[in-house]
This record gives sequence, structure tokens and C-alpha cells, in this order.
Amino acid sequence: MLHAVLQQVDKPGRYLGCEVNAVIKRKEDVRLRVCLAFPDVYEVGFSHLGLKVLYQILNDRPEFWAERVYAPWLDMAGALRAHGLPLFALESKDPLTSFDWIGFSLQYELCAAQVLAMLDLAGIPLRAQDRTDAHPLVIGGGPNAANPEPLADFFDAFFLGEAEEAVLEVCDAVAAAKARGLGRRETLLELAKIEGVYVPAFFAVETDAEGRLLAVRPTVEGLPLPRRRIVADLDGVSAVSKPLVPVIEPVHDRVAVEIQRGCTRGCRFCQAGMLYRPARQRSPQAILQSARDGLAATGHDTLGLLSLSASDYHCLEPLAAALYAEHGVGEVSLQLPSLRVETLNSELAERLNQGHKTAFTLAPETASDRLRRVINKGNSEEDLLAAARTVFAAGWKHLKLYFMIGLPTETDDDVLAIIELARRVRDIGRDVRRGAEVTIAVGTFVPKPHTPFQWHRMASADDIERRLKLLKEGMIRYKLSFKWHEAKSSLLEGALARGDRRLGRVIEIAYRLGARFDAWTEQLNLDRWRQAFAECGLDFESYLGREFGQDDVLPWSHLDYRVEPAFLWQEYENALAEVARTDCAYSRCHDCGVCDHQTIRRELFAPPGEKTAPHVATGETPPVLSARPPMPTGARVVRFQYAKQDYAVFLGHLDVMSQVARAFRRAGIRLKMSEGFRPKPRIAFSQALPLGAASTIEFFDAELFDPAPVPALVARLNRALPHGLTVLDGRQIAAATPSLSESIVANVWRISLGGTRTPEQATAAVAAFGEAASVEVTRPMKNGEKRLDLKLWIEALDDLGEGAVQCAVRASAEGSLKPAEILSGVFGLDDAERRKVRIEKVAVRFAPPKTIHNGISGKMQNPTKYTDKLKEKAHGAKTDHQRHPPRDTGGVGGKRGDRRAVYRKETG
Repeated sequence: MLHAVLQQVDKPGRYLGCEVNAVIKRKEDVRLRVCLAFPDVYEVGFSHLGLKVLYQILNDRPEFWAERVYAPWLDMAGALRAHGLPLFALESKDPLTSFDWIGFSLQYELCAAQVLAMLDLAGIPLRAQDRTDAHPLVIGGGPNAANPEPLADFFDAFFLGEAEEAVLEVCDAVAAAKARGLGRRETLLELAKIEGVYVPAFFAVETDAEGRLLAVRPTVEGLPLPRRRIVADLDGVSAVSKPLVPVIEPVHDRVAVEIQRGCTRGCRFCQAGMLYRPARQRSPQAILQSARDGLAATGHDTLGLLSLSASDYHCLEPLAAALYAEHGVGEVSLQLPSLRVETLNSELAERLNQGHKTAFTLAPETASDRLRRVINKGNSEEDLLAAARTVFAAGWKHLKLYFMIGLPTETDDDVLAIIELARRVRDIGRDVRRGAEVTIAVGTFVPKPHTPFQWHRMASADDIERRLKLLKEGMIRYKLSFKWHEAKSSLLEGALARGDRRLGRVIEIAYRLGARFDAWTEQLNLDRWRQAFAECGLDFESYLGREFGQDDVLPWSHLDYRVEPAFLWQEYENALAEVARTDCAYSRCHDCGVCDHQTIRRELFAPPGEKTAPHVATGETPPVLSARPPMPTGARVVRFQYAKQDYAVFLGHLDVMSQVARAFRRAGIRLKMSEGFRPKPRIAFSQALPLGAASTIEFFDAELFDPAPVPALVARLNRALPHGLTVLDGRQIAAATPSLSESIVANVWRISLGGTRTPEQATAAVAAFGEAASVEVTRPMKNGEKRLDLKLWIEALDDLGEGAVQCAVRASAEGSLKPAEILSGVFGLDDAERRKVRIEKVAVRFAPPKTIHNGISGKMQNPTKYTDKLKEKAHGAKTDHQRHPPRDTGGVGGKRGDRRAVYRKETG
């Protein structure tokens, strides 16, 4: 049934769950099952490091089994409903109702309606009060839990803060309650005793007649107020040693290693800087080990060093040097998603430029010195200009700058300053490096809970649009590349970010009205949300424009996130007075309330001699490592035959290429790399297999240095490949052997029409094709359309009966017919019908070596250019295929006469 569903969706790879390092356990061996849920598509959710961390922590306990589910896209959700199937977990394919608890990662306010969509599709009542003991607990966590009140009606509990340690306490408590036979309420009472757990049902909201919030009080005697959980020592919690390997390309396709959590800078707009205090750095030794484990377990060639400000990691330069020394310049690339302009130097820029070069990103946030003091950014225009010059001088050609509009006290002059600053950066780039590019990206500021600006109103829609217009006009005038975040997304984010519990009804109504994937600009319909607000008697604009006073009770005031409200208010007043505050890593402690300076404190690692504040801990720098051996010489070429079966048929060709390249790295088989801007492993594949088609006769050629016998290489690759991709055989070939695209001159497809046509209709269509002089189809191209005559490509079309056919199709280096074109042209199937068809490649034909090359240019002669043979084909004369039909398959080795012997005979 699932196979039929996957055939109907555009990206079935999102729902396979066959990743390398995915954990499968026997249900009878575990006492608690958890499903980690991410309310966005696979590509987005898979990129989130926090989910991977919890996945490993939970699965490291033998008695717990954690699985995953991501939000199915609209086509998959519709297909599941049409087939009467509930939302399922990827690993076991069991419905979400089979689990003890479901943990939602709440990263963004605009995913609110998508949480409801996932619960509904799973068959779980939306509201917590409507669930029974038979339903799993629904628990949410992440930065959006800083103000969980808008979602409070839909969750049994929230987790506040950092979950690496507490998630096991939650599991132990739920497992113990399950063993004791406790009901839902009693289980939640046990969870509420754990530091960091907030159960909304145990807190009552008090308002006045006008709906203004007066208090949020516990209804259970002795229940402590929820308090944010903090991990004191990052080295003391599990790092991800065996990361999952994506089956399709995610947004961030890399090994991610957290090098620092929290930030000492104190930017007043930044919620993460407040939520993750204090700043704690992993030791260089722990980072090196995490990188070593992650790269070996995944085969990735990109390493992301993650933190709120990577350049604030004091040992960054020696760390980067050690990573490149161990893993090889050009073979592994380092990515630092967040860098501050004032901490960038030429040594770091050049070090980062040793890897795969894309674009360098800096985040000045604003272009005026006055506004920098307001937001406490801590840098200057001169810092940015110097950083830009450093980046271009280090060899980078593309620089991206990120700014915000709508900041408190912002004026039009502050906005126009962005244009002038961008122009100056562009001019510096052109002075330093020919062809330098600068891209300006602008987002809209949204005031967030637990920050100094939580009391401030958000800019109105009119103000945002007017300021964006000023920027667009200026960027056009100076011919600058400009990208911006849609205002409608920021407006909804602002309304939900500081919302109260009344917004639960708004979210549910918006979901009923069709809200889905609101974080995707093309899916967001703001009018739908305005209607939902109106139906609840609430004013959308008032949630954006309201200013709070110091004594006002905020919807999240009852949640202790450890940063003292008095400190935040003082920072708010400092912002309005344009007074900056120093970085506490280099000055005195500012008494924000988070640190107890014993267990909870800043933990920084600095190279010897670097100046830091007296109260900051320092650590050792990375050890000196022996360099990775240089790329050897004398590569050999091995041609491998592989199968694509089971759920792997739903992997696209580019995804298969990525899987194979990573399998080589995981297997420790060193490949020859290409030259140029971004080196790639030298692997060449045979023609792409259509999505959904199976085959046991696919091929790739790899240039490699490993001296091991080919059978040993095959065994190592199979241990590293995901389920459904299997290397069947291989043999070494001469370097001058023609490429696969030149060698393969015919493919044979077996097609089961799957009820789209009756056997009689299939027979009639085959007969009609044989009698036709020409059968044309249209192939969409980048620059229009191309008409193809199927009669010139199809060598044989045989009716196998029972609605199945077999079709032999010419191939060349320029390509071949797609099975979809055969289905359309011969049988008249539309797109929906083609998705129900089963396709398998059952044979290939290799050209004899003497006919492949023309002896002069060495290029293959395109069979479609053999004019005499085309004419012969059109007039019904025998073709080469009819004279010499393709053998059953092409393989490697074996005895003469069996399936594998054909490959040896035909390719020499």
C-alpha cells in the first residue's frame, strides 16, 4: 500500500526512512517508544541538529526506541487521506498512535498550524483535553516554547531549555508511570516535577473584563514554577557520533558540530542570545573527536561548526588548522554559518578559503552607528569595511550581507544608510578582486519574548512596506543584488510570538480554513489568518502594535528562563537611551541572573596569551596532528554493477550519486578528485534511472587509489550503502575504455501498466504502434520544447500479456527515451496514470568496442545520426536490434552463457 502511495507524490524520498545510521529495534525489546516530530518537510527538519542529538541520546538506551516523523507535503498528506492511511514514523512505518509520547521540535512560530495538521493526520485529537489514556502524550520543546501559550491547548507538556539530560528523565518517568498503570493526569503530574517541564493544564489564566492578562497561576498545590533547564558542561553530554545520512539532499547537507552554545555579546534583538545563556564552548579536543566520528560515519565532505557566533570561539583558527590537517584541504570543507565582522581577520578568512568556496556571509544587522548602539551590536562601519576587504583579499568573490529593518527607534535615514554602506562594500570588492559580487539580504525585526525588546511594539505593515520600497529603489539605482523577507511572514510571526492563550482558537480556526506550511512564503495566506483572528473577536493589528509596560503581566511571565526581568528592562531603557553594554567575556559580569558562577557559568577555551575576563575559564588548544597523507598517484578505474530496489527506487539519480560517493568515503576507499573550483570525486554513472523504476543492471565507473581486490571493495561498499542500493559486482577496466554513456546503446524496459489499461487495450496499443509510420511526443526543454519520433528510438515493443509490455530503446551519449514518453506516446497515459505503472530495467546492450569510436575524434557516433539506419527503421527493415537482440542482462564475470557473461563478452 505504501509503495502505491509513494508513486503518487513528487518527492517520495522524504518518506523512506532507509538512511544509513537509522536505528531499528525490535518492539518487544523496548519498554518505551518515542517519536521525534518536526513540523516541516524532511529537507528542513533533517538539517536540525537538536533532533539528531536527541535521537542518538534516546537510542543509546537499549530500552528506549526513538523514531522520526517530518511533516508530509501537501501531496503526501492528500495521498495518505485518499488511501485511509495515518501519518507514520519513518523507521517502523507504524502510525503515531503506536507511541508512548511524541516530541515536537518547535523552531518557528509559523509552524503552529502544521503541528495541528500532523496531529490530525495521525488521528490524534487536536486538543489535549480531548485525548484519553489510549493516546500518546504530546510534548513540545525548542525556542518557540519560550512562549508556549498560543499552543498550550494542543500540548500535554512543554520542555523549557536544553533537553540532553532531561529527555531521559522524561522517558524514565513515562516508562515508570506506564509500568504502574498510571493514567494521563497522574503521568503529567510526575512529569511536572522534573525541572524544565511545563504542563499548561495545571496553570490557569486570569484576565480582566477587557481580556488583559492579570496572572497565570498553578492550580495544583505545591507545583513549582517551570524553570529553564541548562546543561552546565557541553563536553559532558553526548555528541552525535553516528549522524543520520540523508537519502535526499537536505537544506544543510553536512556534518554539524556544535562548538559553542550561548553568546556573551548581548545583542538586544536576539532571542537565542538570551535563551541559551550562559556562553559555553566545547573543548577543542571534543570538537575534533566529534568531527572525526561524524565524517567517518556519514561520508560527508562538509563540516559545519555551529554556534550563534562562530568567530567568538577563541580557538577557532588553530581548530580549523587541525581539522584541515587531519581531513585534507580540498577533501573536506569547513562552514561557519555565523561570523561577526569585528572578529574576522585575514588568517581566518584565508583558512576558510582552503575548502569549497561558495559565498561568505556577514551579518551587520544595521548600517548606522546610532542604531548599532540601540541594538548593542558592538561593531562599527569601519569594522564591516575592513572585514569586506579581508574577505575579498582572501580570494572570495561573493559576499552576502544581512540587515534588519523595523528595529526600535529606526528612521528612514537608518534604512537609507544600508544602501550607501552596501555600495561602499561593493566598491571595495571591485577594487580588490575582479568580478566581486555583493548581495544584500534584508529581514524584518520581530520582538520576541525574554529579550529587552519584548515590551516594544512591532513595526506596522505600512512602515515595513515603505522601508522595503526605499531599499528596492536604492538597490536598483546602484545595481546591487537585493533579497528580502516577505513582510506578511514577519507580521504573522510577530502576532504569534507575543501571543497569549486566546490564540489557540485562532490557530485551530486557521488550520480549519486551510493554513498549511505557513513558513513557506508561497503557502502563506495572511487573509486566512486575519479571518481567524476576526472569528475569535480579536484584532490582528493589536497583537503587533501593542506596547507593554514594566509592570504588565506578559503571557510568558510565569516561565522562569533565568534571565532576570529587571536586567531585560534595564537593557530596554539602555537601548532607548542609545547606551551600549560591553561583552561580558572581556569585562565584568553584568548580573543578568543566569550564572551562579559555580555550576552554571561561562566556559570558554582560549589559546595561551589571549586576553579574557578574569572570571572566564580557559582551556588547552587542539593537539598537533599529523597531516592527512597527500593524494596518491596512479589511480585505477573500476566499473561496478549495482542494483536499485525496494524503497531505493524512489531515490532520484542525483541522490543515488551522493549516496555512492558517501559510501566510498565511509568505506575508506579514497577516490581521485576532479580539478577546479570545487573538486568532486571522479565517479561516472550510466544513464539516469527514472524515479520509481527498479533495476539490477546499473553501472558506475570510479577512479580510485585503493589497492584492495575488487571483491573486497564491493563488500566494503555494500556495508556503507543504504538499504535498497547494492553493488553486485565489479572489475577493473582500462583507463581508455569508453565511458558508460558511450558504451550502452540500448536499454530494455519491462512495464506493467498497473490497471491503467486492460490487457486488450495494451495489445491494441502495441499493434497500433507497430503499424504507425511515426509516433511523436513532446519533451519540455529549458528553451522550449523538442519533438521526438518514438519510431526512431524504439527498436522492439513486445506485448507480454496481462497488461505488461517489454520495450527495447536505443541509447546514446546524448540520452535516450524516457519511459514516461513511451507511456504517453504509445498508451496515451497522463501523469496521474503514469504514477501507477511499475517499471523495471531488465537488460542493456553494450556496443562492440570496435564500433564505439570513430577512430579520429574518439567520440561516440550518435545512433540517431545514422541516416540510412533511420530510414531503414521507418520503412520496416530489420534493425540491428532485430538482427542481434540484446541479451538478458549485462553483468561482470561468470561463466559463458549465464547472465553475467554477456557483459564480459560484449565489453571485452
